[in-house]
Amino acid sequence: MSLDTCRQRLGFAALWSKLGLPNGEKLDKLGAGREVKLCSPFREDRNPSFSVWISDGKAFWKDHGTGNAGDDVRLIEMARNCDNKAAIEIYHELAGVDWKKDFQPGKGGSKGFKTSEWSKPPAKKEAKPKPAKSEAKPKARRAPLGEPVEVYDYQDEKGQLAHQTLRYEPKTFRQRRPGNKAAGEAEWVWTLKDAPVFPYRLPELLASDKTRPVFLCEGEKDALNLLCLELPGQPMIVTTLPMGAGKWRDSFGQYFQGRWVVIIADDDEPGEKGAAKVAKELVGVADRVGIITKEDFWPDGPEGSDISDWLEWGWSQDILTDTQLAELSAAAVAAEPCGVEWYEGAVEVGERGGLKVMEDLVARHLVASEGLIYCGDHFWKYNATDGRWDKLREKTWIKRKIRRVLAAQPRGGEVITDSR
Repeated sequence: MSLDTCRQRLGFAALWSKLGLPNGEKLDKLGAGREVKLCSPFREDRNPSFSVWISDGKAFWKDHGTGNAGDDVRLIEMARNCDNKAAIEIYHELAGVDWKKDFQPGKGGSKGFKTSEWSKPPAKKEAKPKPAKSEAKPKARRAPLGEPVEVYDYQDEKGQLAHQTLRYEPKTFRQRRPGNKAAGEAEWVWTLKDAPVFPYRLPELLASDKTRPVFLCEGEKDALNLLCLELPGQPMIVTTLPMGAGKWRDSFGQYFQGRWVVIIADDDEPGEKGAAKVAKELVGVADRVGIITKEDFWPDGPEGSDISDWLEWGWSQDILTDTQLAELSAAAVAAEPCGVEWYEGAVEVGERGGLKVMEDLVARHLVASEGLIYCGDHFWKYNATDGRWDKLREKTWIKRKIRRVLAAQPRGGEVITDSR
């Protein structure tokens, strides 16, 4: 991403100097595994209590006197007294980086929702006596993935912690749930097998206005970043499913009953397939289901980019939040209802070859795919010419519709004998 390019062109020591912060010469000693201490540039400090260190090629800092800590973007926020979006823009200007030119989707950088991320400074190495040859060398125990950079809490209907998703760098995810001590389990159980799982931010989803769209994202990061578009009186309803694209469980359906669900697909094959799979599960449960892709809200965006990339691009280009919200809302409204395979689930082939029609499910499919409403035991279709809803007075067209679709399937004509 462009922030990585900024870091390559403008080292942390150079950034410190360009911001006009004092004692920058001490940062010349900064290097991997080495912590530099100096007086805080943000307050009176006679004893050096401001730490700077490098972790995974990125600079972090902590002011031990105030507890403030962060990365290079957070440093700019503090030095220039600005928000995250402005800090990112300042970083690009100081480094001479064109965001659009150097953009690489889906890699690193501070997002608008999260002002900074930081890790613990490297521990000081203490000299240890060499063990005698006869002594066995103890094996060092450490987590193979290190410390997580993000921990996402998933709650049940009552707001109790049910499970967590942990993100590590390089990009890796693990799931865990609180252990049942009464059953002899450890503090954390590192699997969700046979455990109840829930959509992300479930309490907020259940408490939200059912007339507003629910944005179902690819991951937790996208969901949290979308919350930045909230405006007074216009709350964002966002969620995601645990364990990645297309990981649907039948138990999820109850939480989307009667809702308008807008699935935001990532711009890659797994994202598109996962979105289609979830949409198929939601048709017949939700009142309306649509899928939007990068082409709907960012047609000129780089290939492989996602909703978070689009949001950061807007922030770095000083595009107003309400403008991005309007664009996303327009894409959600314009999203075509997901297509339905009529012969799958809604129609069963009888033992003697006849067809049994699941009328309630057919009604839901018709509403979703044909743009109808169903009220008073009748289907209604909007007449754009007169600006009104017209009642469809006879239902034989439903049978004809099903027969046409079935007949188009391989050997479909062989099973069409009768339907009620």
